[in-house]
Amino acid sequence: KPETPGPGYCCDRCGCDPGTKYSTKYKKVVSKVVFDHCHETLAHRGWLCDNCNRSMGMLGDDVEGMLLSAIYIAKTTNISLNTVSNQLSKLWN
Repeated sequence: KPETPGPGYCCDRCGCDPGTKYSTKYKKVVSKVVFDHCHETLAHRGWLCDNCNRSMGMLGDDVEGMLLSAIYIAKTTNISLNTVSNQLSKLWN
């Protein structure tokens, strides 16, 4: 497992700085990010703030779950598939 990032480390998903905490495990001040991993392979994916980590887990921790939520919001707010596709392309890069 990679060492917990230090203070000032921002969430790998949303880019926000979740603040810091004192880690009794590492005996130092560390960033309040959590270890994110693939639940199938256990491979480390990155460091996430608690909000991002929990929300991804609630949506199934997979691409399909994330996309189903995005599609639902788009359809119920009259956002076109083309607009969603363009936004996805921008975010991908």
